[in-house]
Amino acid sequence: MDNYDMIVVKDLKITNMVRNHNLAQKILDALSALVAWRSMRAG
Repeated sequence: MDNYDMIVVKDLKITNMVRNHNLAQKILDALSALVAWRSMRAG
């Protein structure tokens, strides 16, 4: 991600998306990774 100048955040209905058990774990893992990455870059 060092090559990009901007990260766009889109308002998604995550609660509806995680109701699909096939996608729920992958969505939550991706969100956790994004939050961890942002915390690391900000600090």
